[in-house]
Amino acid sequence: MNRIELDELKETAGIKEAEQQSEEKEIKRILCEDANKEILRQYGDSIPVERHNIKLSERAEYQNKDDFEEEYFEKNPDASKEDIEQVIGYKDPKNEKIYINKEVRDQYEITVHEGLHMYEDKKARLVLGDRLCEGITQYFTKEIDKIEFKDDAKCYIEEKRVVDMIAARVGDKPLREAYFKGDASSLRRGLDWQLGDGAFDEIRKNMDRGDHSRVRDILKYGL
Repeated sequence: MNRIELDELKETAGIKEAEQQSEEKEIKRILCEDANKEILRQYGDSIPVERHNIKLSERAEYQNKDDFEEEYFEKNPDASKEDIEQVIGYKDPKNEKIYINKEVRDQYEITVHEGLHMYEDKKARLVLGDRLCEGITQYFTKEIDKIEFKDDAKCYIEEKRVVDMIAARVGDKPLREAYFKGDASSLRRGLDWQLGDGAFDEIRKNMDRGDHSRVRDILKYGL
């Protein structure tokens, strides 16, 4: 191969790489803009107005699997290899960005799930705990019309099942108030009234322990 042919090959490769980057940028724009629109369409009346101007396209990073897992490990050095392989998206609270493994199929669902975390009230995890908060996030994600169950994004299945049961008892409004406004008082009152004093605290405590069976029993039979 002579110098001219080599230069032409490099130029062609450069054009293809630029085209690929342009295509990926456009996919990211479409995913983020549509997720933004659907989140606000479905939950905008519950999200404080000052958060309506969040642009996911400015907060989202789509990475290939190796880069995604490497960066996640740098931020979470105590995570095991098995734990890292289970993660397909996350929000970094330090820089207020979301990171998504672009090699999984359900990029839209993951974008919506992680995008919802950008609208989540800063007090939500304090009043709900991590596991219940993730279950509510996935519950809201699945409430958006376009979302369908697929293979890759089967995340927080047990947590969402619990939230399905909670919603069947108290409805969506208390969940929205707790998640988007950090006010769990209505959720607590509703669950304690139906299931017995202290039911909300027991549900949260056992969710954080990962004892989903105990939580389901509380929601079925009360304390």
